[in-house]
Amino acid sequence: MRFIYLLLLGLYSSVLAAESHLIAQGDQAYAQGDYVAAAKNWRQALEADPLLDTTKKVDVLQRLAAAYQDLAMHVESMNALAEALDLVDVDTDKPSSEQRAQQARVLSQLSDTWLIFGEIAKAISIGKQAVTAAELSQNPRLLASAYNNLANAEAVHGEYEAAAKAFAQSKAAAKTAGDDLMWLKASLNQADVIFTDQDPEKLPSLLSEIETPLNNAPVSAERAVLHLSFANLAERGMRYFRLIDDKANSQALLSKAQQQYQTVLQLEGINARQRSLAYGQLAKLYEDINDPNNAAKLNQRALFFAHQGDYEDILYRWQWQQARLLKAQGQQEAAIAAYRSTIATLKPIQQRMEIGYRSPPASFDQRIRPVYYQLAGLLIQKAERSTDKTQNQALLAQAMDVIEAVKVVELKNYFRDECVLQYQGRQQDLALVAEKTAIIYPMPLENRLVTLVSIDGEIYPFSTEVESAVFNDTVWDFRILLQTRPHNGFLKQAWKIYDWMFKPIEGLLAQHHIETLVVVPDGKLRMIPFSTLHDRKGFLIERFAFAMTPGLSLVDPQTMDWSNNEILLAGLSAAVQDYPPLPNVSNELEAIQKITGKGDAILNQSYSIASFKEKMQQKSYAVIHLATHGEFSADPDKTYLLTHDEKMKMDKLSSIIGLGKFREQPVELLTLSACRTAVGDDKSALGLAGVAVKAGARSAVATLWFVDDEATSITMKDFYRQMVENKGLSKAKALQNAQNKLLQNPRYWHPSYWGPFLLIGNWL
Repeated sequence: MRFIYLLLLGLYSSVLAAESHLIAQGDQAYAQGDYVAAAKNWRQALEADPLLDTTKKVDVLQRLAAAYQDLAMHVESMNALAEALDLVDVDTDKPSSEQRAQQARVLSQLSDTWLIFGEIAKAISIGKQAVTAAELSQNPRLLASAYNNLANAEAVHGEYEAAAKAFAQSKAAAKTAGDDLMWLKASLNQADVIFTDQDPEKLPSLLSEIETPLNNAPVSAERAVLHLSFANLAERGMRYFRLIDDKANSQALLSKAQQQYQTVLQLEGINARQRSLAYGQLAKLYEDINDPNNAAKLNQRALFFAHQGDYEDILYRWQWQQARLLKAQGQQEAAIAAYRSTIATLKPIQQRMEIGYRSPPASFDQRIRPVYYQLAGLLIQKAERSTDKTQNQALLAQAMDVIEAVKVVELKNYFRDECVLQYQGRQQDLALVAEKTAIIYPMPLENRLVTLVSIDGEIYPFSTEVESAVFNDTVWDFRILLQTRPHNGFLKQAWKIYDWMFKPIEGLLAQHHIETLVVVPDGKLRMIPFSTLHDRKGFLIERFAFAMTPGLSLVDPQTMDWSNNEILLAGLSAAVQDYPPLPNVSNELEAIQKITGKGDAILNQSYSIASFKEKMQQKSYAVIHLATHGEFSADPDKTYLLTHDEKMKMDKLSSIIGLGKFREQPVELLTLSACRTAVGDDKSALGLAGVAVKAGARSAVATLWFVDDEATSITMKDFYRQMVENKGLSKAKALQNAQNKLLQNPRYWHPSYWGPFLLIGNWL
């Protein structure tokens, strides 16, 4: 027995030695910036000893979470921290200081991870718990870190005063602990908050206070990160003072930024990632001050170190920078090739890049969309200079494909899944199915609006000089004024947008006798119905039927046969969940039943998620009409349709519609007759535009804003009547006729009544 005991003891000692060796190897790899190797070693350490001491296991899980975070594997990071938190034992009557300290460390890291996911409320709540645990642990170093992470979350939430106070508390705790690097980190973060919200003029003096202690800090990878943060803040300050024409401060901050980047490059022992960031950011600085030669040289070094470490998330940035520099130098072919390389690097990582930045959710518009649009702009320029029609058409088709690709990515990112992929590749050749139809691709570029028009398979480019800021402001104003009754203050903007977008193409549309316009809008243009634009003679709805789609590759154009189609009607006429009543809903559903001669209806208390699901399991409905309040938000988790007692989110709607027989036969038409999007929020409009795709329907009819209940009922009844009584009439034409009928009624002439109705997806 003693022999077996000693043998087991020896084996366990070997396991412990192997586990300790793996942890040490992970630490070494992490210090060198090799996060993949670090994560691999720490995972193996956890697997090597299933009976690993709990305290040590929590410690390794935290290290693993940090490595995952650096690799932008944020879901894996969250899972590791969740496992660590489950292991932290503070349920005893008197938890020790070390137990409290361990809890504080995990909570603080978890708070930061929730912030990465954009869950700001959770980040703040958990951050406060981390501060409490750190206070109870009586560990000032931990308290400094916990206050810093809490303040970061408060700053992102716009609670700048609370953030500045928490950063000050972090600095005080760091000073007590003698943690100079933590003091510097909190000081830089506090300076950022003061610059952003309180007093930007103070930035030069704040940075001067930080500069000397930072330059005197011990050399480490963490110090290198602080130098990069300092330089980035100095750059932002430089741009601010340049805008207000303060040349002295602008030049001083430019010098500080350059010095900080150079300091990083002179530090010993920094890893390839930090070298790449320093070279790349310094190159960006030279790009901004119009020194392309130095910028190009520095950018080549940045590319080298990004390749060396296989850092795709920064490699694409320097490839993009190279493309811009080549474009600025007039090297069009090389620039196009560089943009294509950028997109090739970006494709595998672009969805996860929407997570991972502790900032408001504008990242897609800043870091992904411009890459595609700049490439499309170059391809269009090349096409416009080509005298070879075949080459011209090929280049314009490539430009449309590039824009189409980014639209699909954007929709995937909005819904946070791969839902749109199942609809790609099903579309027919639109040139064969779109008689008297034009496909319109408006592309707001930096200094001009480019509109691509596809008719009978041929693409025509049009360009109008207008600054993107001016264009977007006009679209924004137009949307707000459209909803303001009863005056016609919207006309000025309606004329302007018409002149920019449609006046250049009106001759082409007339030449081809176009009757239907399928628009693939982008950005702010998603917030407006094009039917409400005005040519000084009348609204465009009087001349054209309209449909819109978030992407042409997501459309499956097919005509609809009403003779053999089942209809499900559901709605709320009563006031529920703090929403006002919709008294005309009962009449609307009854009228549609009479018009179509069919339809199963669930109304008010009978309309629940459970009853909707039960109905969908019973029949293969081709048409689903939901007359209920709906909210479309920039956050898909806050996008829903109202049932009597619950809110049905898009994931739930999609899963219910996808039940049973619908797996093979998609819904032909989904109608949402009382939904709305947030004013000025193009991401919420993207959610509305993607509702047909998400729900698995060929087409949808929905409203951009909440419409008068009676006007909605009139429009919906006439829309169905048009389709049933006019065999072969397209959905786009049916909706156009219904809108025009409402427009002719003096009571409803204003576009706020008839304008918000959109046909999304299949227009046939």
